[in-house]
Amino acid sequence: MKSEKLKTLKDITGNQEKEFALIRPDELKKEAIKWVKFQQDIQIHNPNYANEYRLNIQWIKNFFNITEEDLK
Repeated sequence: MKSEKLKTLKDITGNQEKEFALIRPDELKKEAIKWVKFQQDIQIHNPNYANEYRLNIQWIKNFFNITEEDLK
């Protein structure tokens, strides 16, 4: 089986193989939004923490196509 590189959540949604049958992409995106909101709340109270997780948050937002509106 050929390995595909995933760039965004759309790559999972468009995948015709059943590799991701146990995880619905919309549920996965909802969990990612919760995680990003949680991390952003922590950053408000601990600026040092912000530097450690800033890139992780950006990667998650890009992969799951999370917009600022999603985070409201």
